Amino acid sequence: MLSLFPQPAQFPLPEFQSLLVTGPAQASAPIHLALSYALDHPESRPLIISPSRTALRDGLASLNDTWIASDSRCGSVLNAVSRIDMLYPPTPVHLCMLLSMLRLPSSEGDDSATCLDPRTTKIGSPGLVILHEPSLYFTPRQESHTVSSYTILIAQAFATIRTFTNQSQPQLVVVFDSRLNDLKLPVAKPQMLDPFAEVQEPVEEDPQPLVKYVEPFFDSIAIVGNTDDDDFVPSSQGEEMVFDEQNSVSKCVEFLRCGENTPIKVYRWKEVRETPIQGGKEQTRLIVTPVDSIQDTDMVF
Repeated sequence: MLSLFPQPAQFPLPEFQSLLVTGPAQASAPIHLALSYALDHPESRPLIISPSRTALRDGLASLNDTWIASDSRCGSVLNAVSRIDMLYPPTPVHLCMLLSMLRLPSSEGDDSATCLDPRTTKIGSPGLVILHEPSLYFTPRQESHTVSSYTILIAQAFATIRTFTNQSQPQLVVVFDSRLNDLKLPVAKPQMLDPFAEVQEPVEEDPQPLVKYVEPFFDSIAIVGNTDDDDFVPSSQGEEMVFDEQNSVSKCVEFLRCGENTPIKVYRWKEVRETPIQGGKEQTRLIVTPVDSIQDTDMVF
């Protein structure tokens, strides 16, 4: 089952073909999603694409997910982790080129195979393509950036995944973009000034909220936000950890079908900072609860 949280996947996502995740999802969410897909589909090679290796690495290091630090190197999980590919095209042009070059190895005897870049020739169908923080491509904003500059990247991701036809596994596109709700871009480039005019009138831009143009590409939306929930019950694992409730953060995610206002599933979780009693780097434990069963025992990872 696909999930944004650690294994075992006790908190599955609703079924989808395409998903847009906005708001402050935990930094490890793309990893958990790719891992859950790889575990469900042993022949797949999920792909995570991010504008910045440094930004992704720093986010994971700052969170320091307890489950990833302790359990991600065990048994079948290690095999699934080894099949997750991560690429870092630095500009929108590089991203479009990368997506256009992704393909499976050519059939035997096909001379075109010799001209393929081994980094973009997939051993198996990715099944899942995750775009991580594409808004970074447009921060800071340049004059040439428009709404279509962003939406072209999304359209290219959909076009790419459709080239990998595999009846045994779903072909999914997911975008994680914590900055999308705040990003504004003009619909069109500003008109050029008239070089023959005696008086040049200033060109006014009209940046538009980008999210309203991006959401229709997806059949499902996940909206993440911080909450004021202070309920917390430490688990028995606390005997090995010192919990720091003062630095914990409570969050909630609502899953909706695009165009609808009623959530089909809601989870809340708390990111609790903890330090091993034996000493070591501070970690973050995720405590997750379905909202529709609020009285149930919290699951702790």
